[in-house]
Amino acid sequence: MNTTWLSENAVETVLAALPVFARVLGLVVTMPLFGERRGPAHIRVGMALLFTVLFAPQFGVLGNLTLLQRAALFAAELLVGFGMGYIVRLVFTAAQTAGQFVEAPMGLGMAEVLDMAGAGRVPLFGQFYYALVALVFLGTDGHLAVCKALGDSFTMAPVGMVVFGRNVGATVLQSFAWMFITGAQVATPVLVAIFVTDAALALANRAVQQFNLFSVGFPVKTAIGFVAAIVALPFLAQYALAAFRHNGALLEQLYSFIRSMMR
Repeated sequence: MNTTWLSENAVETVLAALPVFARVLGLVVTMPLFGERRGPAHIRVGMALLFTVLFAPQFGVLGNLTLLQRAALFAAELLVGFGMGYIVRLVFTAAQTAGQFVEAPMGLGMAEVLDMAGAGRVPLFGQFYYALVALVFLGTDGHLAVCKALGDSFTMAPVGMVVFGRNVGATVLQSFAWMFITGAQVATPVLVAIFVTDAALALANRAVQQFNLFSVGFPVKTAIGFVAAIVALPFLAQYALAAFRHNGALLEQLYSFIRSMMR
């Protein structure tokens, strides 16, 4: 048996799979839920290896490439994975942004909890909305839709054929703007309720001069904000369902990003 040929063939197979592994790894380490910083690193690497074994036989790169070319290809594919994971994270960040918009007028700006995803501190409502969206994401098989988009990305933007041009930057900026707009839309019912409460308290203060606005207004605004947030929870769930459904915002943003890298 020619062991030299076998070893060379094994090395070529591993080198061909490295760019695929880079794209998958970039997505896994930045994707919400699966890419949490406090999660075990070996779990993320194991998931990336599993998907690489599935995709590499079809989309691996074979050929005589120098070490520098392989390193550049690995870095480029890693950036592609980072970009896809970032797009997915923006959908979750929109919910966190809505929570931040809601908390400030309610007087809960100082209430923060530990963010397991970002290893920092985030507003309480932002993390609550994030958890609800995450449950809908898993319940509607959003993670499977992301896996399908990952597989389609190797067909639409093959390994070694990715172009980072102006279209990529424009697509990322457009997704970033969509995040803020969507966050404001999700928070609108609660913001309107708090605005009406502020207006009513101002009128009461004008009508009754002895009315102590500062001692009464803060707990009233907080209570009405909580009630409005509870009533508005179905709107948040509807947003999440619309985002994760077939041809929803998540897949639309992902495929738009993938198309922007095509030659």
